Amino acid sequence: MRVLLALVLLVSGPQEERKPKGLAGVGLRPEDVNRAIDRGVEFLRKHYATNELTASNEDLISILAFIHADAHRRHKDVGEKVRATLKGADPRALGTYELGVLAMILESYGDPQFVPMLQTCVQRLLDGQGPAGSWTYGGADAPSAKTFKTGEKKPARLRVTGGKPLDRPARKGEVLKKAKDAAGEDGNDNSSAQYAVLGLYSGHRAGLSIDPEAFEKALKFYLEGQSEDGGWGYGPLCESYGSMACAGVASAAIGAYVLGRKDWKDQPAVKKGLAWLGAHFKVDENPPQHSEYHYYYLYGLERVGRILDTEFIGDHEWYPLGAKYLVGAQLEDGSWKSDGDRNEVLATGFALLFLTRATPSPLMKPPKRGGKGTLVTAASTGTGNYHVILDASGSMQRKMGEKTKFQIAKDAVCAIVEAMPAGAKMGLRVYGHHRIVREEDAERDTELLIPFGPLDKAAFAARVKKLDCFGRTPLTLSLQECVKDLDPAGRDKVTVILLTDGGESTRGADPAAVAAELVKARPNAIVHVVAFDVNDRNERRQCEAISKSGRGMCFAALKADELVEQLKQIVATKLTYELADKGGKKIADGVFGDRRELPEGAYRFRCVVRGEKLDEEIWINTDEVTTVTVDLAEERPVDPDATKREMPGEKKGKDKTEKTGLDLKVDGKAASAADLRFTFAPPADEEGDGMLTFEGPLAASFPTKARKVEALRGIDLAVAEGATITLDAERTLAAKEATLKITGCDKGVLTGTIVGTFVLGEKEVRVTGTFRAAEKKDER
Repeated sequence: MRVLLALVLLVSGPQEERKPKGLAGVGLRPEDVNRAIDRGVEFLRKHYATNELTASNEDLISILAFIHADAHRRHKDVGEKVRATLKGADPRALGTYELGVLAMILESYGDPQFVPMLQTCVQRLLDGQGPAGSWTYGGADAPSAKTFKTGEKKPARLRVTGGKPLDRPARKGEVLKKAKDAAGEDGNDNSSAQYAVLGLYSGHRAGLSIDPEAFEKALKFYLEGQSEDGGWGYGPLCESYGSMACAGVASAAIGAYVLGRKDWKDQPAVKKGLAWLGAHFKVDENPPQHSEYHYYYLYGLERVGRILDTEFIGDHEWYPLGAKYLVGAQLEDGSWKSDGDRNEVLATGFALLFLTRATPSPLMKPPKRGGKGTLVTAASTGTGNYHVILDASGSMQRKMGEKTKFQIAKDAVCAIVEAMPAGAKMGLRVYGHHRIVREEDAERDTELLIPFGPLDKAAFAARVKKLDCFGRTPLTLSLQECVKDLDPAGRDKVTVILLTDGGESTRGADPAAVAAELVKARPNAIVHVVAFDVNDRNERRQCEAISKSGRGMCFAALKADELVEQLKQIVATKLTYELADKGGKKIADGVFGDRRELPEGAYRFRCVVRGEKLDEEIWINTDEVTTVTVDLAEERPVDPDATKREMPGEKKGKDKTEKTGLDLKVDGKAASAADLRFTFAPPADEEGDGMLTFEGPLAASFPTKARKVEALRGIDLAVAEGATITLDAERTLAAKEATLKITGCDKGVLTGTIVGTFVLGEKEVRVTGTFRAAEKKDER
């Protein structure tokens, strides 16, 4: 939390009689502190621009500092690195310090996707606690302890942060306890133990149910280990010094608070510890004369002040005095440095945690009720980097309406270029634009026209508009060359978009195999294929194989407007959503990237992303911000049934019976027919064919090697000439070239798609749509 108002710094704890003077009392302004925070964040940003952000000790402190400075929201690069690090963290490989800090991060980050990881951190801390209530550096595992895997469910495409449900009891779930065979050991170490307590406290604050015995044992450890002078040393009864006195006061207060003790702030150990800190108060070193771990101590001082909700430690107004020191001690590059805090990265993280008042107080005021809050939406692509491979082969000269397919493709590419956000990077490779089909070396006609790099929209569009189409379709060679095209991207994520109207023209070439080699050589790349007006079954299969090998998706576009929409789906230049009330009634439409004020309460947030239907409950709290981010960085295949439209005759409400039929578009106009049935006869022997026959509005038969109905799922069937679709008494379509794909088979019902050219009267028409057919039973 940045220091936005001087008033924030003038609020005292409810039991204080003295009136704090705030920053003004030491000659500082809030903007002075904010500037120091911004400079510290910028130092860490530059550091991690050339250094990997990991789940190590100092990096975790940096992540915690980023979050409390709100840098993960204000800076896209920070947000992406923080999220990637959290997704890759493995609590089983971490020691006590790291587990505690990671738990604090996950609680502050607030994304429900990481609750299982937080549970694992808490379980590991419970298992690592020794019989006397302390911890060692390494912690301990228990063979029987449960690991809560974030990946047990598909990662959330929608990320919701903020917005707490206020009108229902919290769901506590199972009580987390130390495993019976956990071999935790006592380290008698107040330093590591305090971070274990902080981690358990974060789990408690996040709503996890934790065995109170862990807090009882930790409290007992700290009470019994307090030195006679009221402070704490590194171990029980050792010589007291500042950072360990802070650890003792904060840990004793947390333990008593979680256990529900009314005197948690006023218990004798806390009072004695505060008296020691007041008598030895310093901000320029770790008192009394401890030159090491200075900034580590300052973060401990912040925790004492925030947990006890006090602006004073002894007679000293701790925050303004500490802030004045830190503003003055900040180096020119924005960092802080202390010989005893290992390095400037760690010291800077601790300094930022002090300045942002990062520790949540147990005495925070109850939330406001009855007003309005703010919904903010965003699309996280994980990459603003795209490399287009554009088909300029001779087949693109064919007309589609009043334009050639190539003109339509060029217009579509220019449209997404124009919609790209600032900072995007793009490249362009084109094939088939120099040599005609019969010309020598036509199979090698592929060129990197615009090298991958920062996007100049006007120049990019100008180059595209000048292109013409002549030759062949060397997909394989183009994908091979693409590996070198992506050299400038380094380790950044890149989305390759292959836009083609057909399959490979080079005999014996295998573009799918090369796509696999491409993403192996470039692990941060994916390959999407846009199959534009691809009607041949084998060519469609090849497009699907390329996208699958390239870890991407295949988008079919049969018409001009569909091409633009499919490209927009890939680059996410304009994604829409629907907002409904808690009963499901639609109340508004929006576009990702907008913000709006809404009355407090529960809502349904819905959208469709790359064929995947998303529906999440969100909460709006008074004077608070709820953020919904759609994650486009995670590319994953979509269930073909996910976009299945409701078939004609399907009923809603209490009657769940789903009727059968066809739901089509004929030259873009909606058409439907009900009551579709099928029969299936398996092959009589190993070498023979079985037969799938449709009856009703679709009259067609298909030979098949499938030996049972369930084996039909996922296959493509060529619709033979002569097969018909009867829409009504006046309209019968005769198949010319079409394909039926079966996408689902469940309880005697087949679902799928049908695409192709049919003849209506003397006119050829384009038919696309879905079907649902029930198995016809033998009634003899």
